[in-house]
Amino acid sequence: MEQAHETFHLTRSVQHESSSPRVINNICTAKCDPSSNHVNANRTSLPKQYKKNVHLWIVAFLIILIVMILGIRIIYITSNSLVNVNLCQSIECVNVMRQIKSSIHEHIDPCDDFYQFACQGWILDYASKLEEQGENATDTIDEIGEANKLLLNDLIDGIDHHNSSGNSVEIKAKLLYLSCLNKNGTLSDNLESLQYLLMGADNATTDSSESSLVDTESEYENELDEHYTTQNSDDMQESGEDDDEDEWGLADFLSIDEDSTPLACMECTLKLFPQTVGRLFVQQYYLHQEPSVNKLLSVLQLQFESTIKQMHWIDEESKRNITENIFSNLTILVGYSNITMNTSMIRMEDDIYENVTVSEHGDKFLSNMQSLLEVLKFHADDFEDETTDHSNHADEMVEQLMATTTTMEMQYRPDLNAVIIPVGIVQRPLFHPGFPNVINFARLGMMVGHEFGHALIRYMDGFTDETGIKYPSQIVTNRATLDGYKERCQCVKEQYDGFQVPLPSQFNNVTKIMINGTFTLDENVADLIGLQIAFKAFQSDDSTPSLLSGYTNEQLFFIASAQNWCQSFADDNAAVNYLKDLVETDEHSPAPARVLGKLSNFKEFASAFNCPMGSRYNPKSKCDFH
Repeated sequence: MEQAHETFHLTRSVQHESSSPRVINNICTAKCDPSSNHVNANRTSLPKQYKKNVHLWIVAFLIILIVMILGIRIIYITSNSLVNVNLCQSIECVNVMRQIKSSIHEHIDPCDDFYQFACQGWILDYASKLEEQGENATDTIDEIGEANKLLLNDLIDGIDHHNSSGNSVEIKAKLLYLSCLNKNGTLSDNLESLQYLLMGADNATTDSSESSLVDTESEYENELDEHYTTQNSDDMQESGEDDDEDEWGLADFLSIDEDSTPLACMECTLKLFPQTVGRLFVQQYYLHQEPSVNKLLSVLQLQFESTIKQMHWIDEESKRNITENIFSNLTILVGYSNITMNTSMIRMEDDIYENVTVSEHGDKFLSNMQSLLEVLKFHADDFEDETTDHSNHADEMVEQLMATTTTMEMQYRPDLNAVIIPVGIVQRPLFHPGFPNVINFARLGMMVGHEFGHALIRYMDGFTDETGIKYPSQIVTNRATLDGYKERCQCVKEQYDGFQVPLPSQFNNVTKIMINGTFTLDENVADLIGLQIAFKAFQSDDSTPSLLSGYTNEQLFFIASAQNWCQSFADDNAAVNYLKDLVETDEHSPAPARVLGKLSNFKEFASAFNCPMGSRYNPKSKCDFH
């Protein structure tokens, strides 16, 4: 196509150059011989040349059109070989099916290593990307977080700060972002100075304004700490928080290179305008899909209740007690408070930021930061009061609002009997209204089911408060039921104790990493219960023929759910170091063990893939919570 385009211009140029002397010569001839007709002849020849050029344009256009049609046809044929296009009602459906298919490695036996079967393509693809980016590890959830950062950056960058009639707080957020970007070229100096102020130095002194900034941030963090104390120790481990880390993360994100400057400045803006940026994200990327999310959650909640009633090892009285206590006041919070979106919150933001002057100039970046930290410290209690729902005691703290778009971990809060779902996680590839139900249940649905599993564990096993004191269950007192629960937990514990984390072959003789079945027990049990809830919910709502060529929808469910945990490493050393640290510090099992543990205990999986009895993913002895 490019050659045709270039030839066309070359022909046109030659014609133009050859015709010009003829016109000049004819004009001279006409002047010498008034009776000559050459001038008129050449005037009539110009339209012919024009027509010839038009014909060439038409030919070029037709060539382009044919190539485009062929390209679309090729894409259609390719997609049709992967997806039943007639059943996919949206481009989102076609795209997610293509992504699922590209991640599969069909030469691996799914009954022997389903994790590699489902994820190998994804693993190889991201390993090369990690090497290019200089990163060590990533996984499916991390990639959603990275995609959200780009969305947030676009949102902030798109605020029209020249519009005097626009939202004043949004404009100030944009001005802070611009001052951080500092297109004059002094950004690195500003960032180094701010990092110095926030981190401190052992043998250095700061002037009064620098000390003021450090003090201001420290005081504000202390204010926020008062509102974090209700989060129990298990939740802190779930969300990856570390008491020794900077609460704001302001020091961490400033260690950047120039290529990542826009994203670092976006994070800075998010930290200092959490409600404002969070609201923009919700409006742009969540509200339109909220009805679909609520429908999914309703089906899952009904299935959770049905699952408990079908557990034959729980006595009837305990079933009634559990369902009454869980479902009478279970709250599901999808990542943001309605307060965040209403006019009173917006007015409060206007009042808080009203007297703050924010400049877009790079040399004002530090003073912008200091002014904003001071005003947020002063109004920390206002945010807490405005974001507390006293009607149902679901205290949606400042932390929850600040984490709206960046936290990638769901959590069950036993003190509130609430499931917290960050809005940032309700995104592709875990959920989209255009996805078929099988994908939404397999991905987001299974994660919600996991948190429901924690709710059941609480009532079966009691719970531990923030001080570490363990309280026995007051809901389930039947000895046979409690013994049945402990027996099943012991089965899971012993099974996971026998799981060895797969490592690159060169490390097998020198390194051995085993799962601690006791340390990971609650998470493993929640995985088993969550899978059961999500699969049964999918079955109750599934009426479509096979969507992915070569696979049933049941098989597609298990493939999509396993791909939630796909994880890739830049190299073998990075993998070993990461996994060593993971088994010592994280209550979740490593990804391959999570997939193996869940699916090898689920008879519906073995049936879907015709796994022989005694194979790795269909052992004779299973831990059954059904």
